[in-house]
Amino acid sequence: MEKMKPFLNFLKKNWFWLSSGLMAILLCGAWFLAASALQQAQETDTQALNGKITELENVLKTSADGLDPSVKAHPNDLSKEGMDQRLDAGSKAVIDAWKLRFEAQQPIMVWPEEVLKSPEFVKFFARFSPPEAYEKIPQESVSTYLQMYTREIPKRMPEICKIIGTKWDAEEAEKALETVNRGKDEQGGRREGGAGGGPTAASSTDLGKQGSVVLWNKENQKLWLEKLTKFEGFDGNTQKFATAYQAFALQQDLWLLEAMFKVIKQVNGDADANDLAAIREIDHIAFGREARANLAVLSEVDARLADASVTDSALAAGAAGSATAGGMPSEDEIRKNDPFSAPPAAGGEGGGAAVFEKEPPAGFEALGPFHGRYVNANNEPISVKDVHDVLKLASTGLPEQNLELLVAKRVPVRIALKMQENRIPAFIAACANSAFGFEINQVRVNRHKPGEGIELNGGAKAKSGGGGGGRDGSDRPSVGVGGGQGGGSGLDGGGSESEAPSGGAGSGSNGPMIAERRTNLIVDVEFSGIVKIYNPVNEARLKPAGDSADGAATAASGTARPGSGRP
Repeated sequence: MEKMKPFLNFLKKNWFWLSSGLMAILLCGAWFLAASALQQAQETDTQALNGKITELENVLKTSADGLDPSVKAHPNDLSKEGMDQRLDAGSKAVIDAWKLRFEAQQPIMVWPEEVLKSPEFVKFFARFSPPEAYEKIPQESVSTYLQMYTREIPKRMPEICKIIGTKWDAEEAEKALETVNRGKDEQGGRREGGAGGGPTAASSTDLGKQGSVVLWNKENQKLWLEKLTKFEGFDGNTQKFATAYQAFALQQDLWLLEAMFKVIKQVNGDADANDLAAIREIDHIAFGREARANLAVLSEVDARLADASVTDSALAAGAAGSATAGGMPSEDEIRKNDPFSAPPAAGGEGGGAAVFEKEPPAGFEALGPFHGRYVNANNEPISVKDVHDVLKLASTGLPEQNLELLVAKRVPVRIALKMQENRIPAFIAACANSAFGFEINQVRVNRHKPGEGIELNGGAKAKSGGGGGGRDGSDRPSVGVGGGQGGGSGLDGGGSESEAPSGGAGSGSNGPMIAERRTNLIVDVEFSGIVKIYNPVNEARLKPAGDSADGAATAASGTARPGSGRP
């Protein structure tokens, strides 16, 4: 112990310096270890960042297959999974909306068994849906059904007319018109101030329609009567009765007519008399090839209508002068942009749009009722060959053109009404909210002529039947003084041009007058647009070719339910 005392005394005297040196050594060791760990972590993170940068550079150098090199792709599983989810969600939304619209139309799109009285007929035709997809429907094996359809389907019209409280009296109106024409011939075609012994045009219009809530122009009724009875000579048909495709097209028109009448009924509400109804007269109604409205031609507002100081006589004189001067498009301007119009005469100015061939291409004569019946997004008629190529059962995947035909067919619509001006928005809204979703794209107030440009089957036959009403260059505004129902003057009825007072300002519907002088809300309005007829839902066609080619034809043909009464 005595030997340890000197050493302990040394530690006791120098413990501070000894502990300070030891602490310095420990701190240096700790610093060295920490610096090594930080350097190692830095190297690890640097390698990781360099790897990410290299991966990003590789992605940016990769182009999408089949696209321009400037279009970059991101080939990684995460983005692919997210894109697949988005595509599946979008496809499901389209299918759900498609089913909703298709099912909403089914209560109307039913073959009228109460008229045909043949469940076998309904079962047979329910197999062909949509009919444009089939290259041939065995005509010879269903001739009995077709003869029955041709004979019985006109009986459906009175039932449809009951929806709006109008009378189906096309045959009586045709006889009355013959009587009127005979009276004109006997009197040399002249009447003085509307007086005369024979019936007037206005009285013949109302003949047989007393008690109707809505009046329907007799000329347009005659056109529909011809649609229901005239089949021979149209669309390659050589028989007195309709072909299968003519029956499908006609039935489609009747379904659309029924849907439009329900719209009119909705706007008129509980009105039980013509003078109480918001919509009082139907001037014309047409679908498909007959609804030959040209939505591209718009005219300037008639400047004379903006000046209340213009006298009636000056307005009438100006209207009788030049239709073009009043802001109305000339016949040449209309034809120039009308794909349905006939080609210009030799040496004339060429049209601005390609003329659509009214006759179907060779090999598609039987499908003729659907040639030019449907239009694309630009309101241009579609050839029946293009319609068939998109819808035919052997097709798979998405078509390159007319993609919308997979889901729905766009049918042109024209309807002209005599109605209350303040109810026009309600009518347009009711059209959009109907089961068929009529889309009104153009409205003309006091601008159209009765039956203008409407021809049976779109003029597919040289001799058009009834309801033609071509343009004669005398089209002009028909803003007049309102009168009482069944006579009087102005927009609410009124006589012909020959019945106008000698003062110059015609008081009939053909006598223009400034809008500020009107005494009621009744105006003549023409609505033009399209209606979509939805096909049975076919999910397989919405996927790219090769994804699910199997069952595409089954999905297209298996949606028809035999015996359901639906197409």
